[in-house]
Amino acid sequence: MKAMLVQKRPISSTYPEQWYEAKDQCTFALFEDDKYEEWLGVFGNGGITKYSSVINFPNTSSVLVVAKGKGYVVDLQTRDLRYQTTIDYIVQAIQIPERDLIIACDFTKLYAFSSAKQLWQSDDVASDGIELDKASENDVRGKVWLYNHWQQFTLYVDSLTMELGKVIE
Repeated sequence: MKAMLVQKRPISSTYPEQWYEAKDQCTFALFEDDKYEEWLGVFGNGGITKYSSVINFPNTSSVLVVAKGKGYVVDLQTRDLRYQTTIDYIVQAIQIPERDLIIACDFTKLYAFSSAKQLWQSDDVASDGIELDKASENDVRGKVWLYNHWQQFTLYVDSLTMELGKVIE
């Protein structure tokens, strides 16, 4: 299965289209299902951030599409919208290998999404910035901005608990 953002909307009727809250400015993603049929997803933008991405949920036919901050979980086989995220200002997201799990962040909180539903939302863990650096099956590592410095963190995905590490000089 293929899932990727496209920078410009293809000429109308080039691909069958499925619209998801599409109005005004939109984000476009080209998909291919397991029958090798291509189709275009047209997604309404959140507009608060510039971040757009398509991230596969491992071992499923679902993807998280982030359209300028607004999140949509779509099943590529049925083209159904499984759900929308509760926030529309996602600034980064990362796939957890071999798990039906994506961790995302806004400017102050972390979020966990499965292909079926939003699983978790943290309290504020940063004052104004989170960067997700890498993910393994067991954890996500990154850094948070805490008023006047960056500090490393580890998010343990089994318990969805976070541990702060060293201050980054």
